[in-house]
Amino acid sequence: MYLTDSIYNAIIFSAPMVSAMMLTYGARTVVMIGSLLIAAGTVASAFVPDLAYLYLTYSLVTGKGWAYGG
Repeated sequence: MYLTDSIYNAIIFSAPMVSAMMLTYGARTVVMIGSLLIAAGTVASAFVPDLAYLYLTYSLVTGKGWAYGG
């Protein structure tokens, strides 16, 4: 499994949740949350000691941020 596939899966599978959040909180708030997730995932992936943690931080956290429209 490649890192880009993990990012793609994080984006695709969180689309229903993002849609509900957009209707509830508005687009501006959801995009700000997404931008913070992208920043947190990128910074956290710089300090990982193992490849498994890289998959966790970069693909899941950053992928969720991209799904939120960041």
